[in-house]
Amino acid sequence: MPIDILRIDPKLESEQVARVREVAGSATSAVLQRTHQPAEGGRRHDNLMPYILEAVRAYATEGET
Repeated sequence: MPIDILRIDPKLESEQVARVREVAGSATSAVLQRTHQPAEGGRRHDNLMPYILEAVRAYATEGET
């Protein structure tokens, strides 16, 4: 039995990417910047969870820097 593959229209994909960028905006950049410092600090016992939750609440997406 063949498996249906979901194919997204490239126009729809572009529109969705634009909406995500609009929602995230500069607030996301600020949140991610605050997350980088403790994450790169090298201290093994820094709790990153508060920073991660703040990023999630700001609609940060995977792969953003």
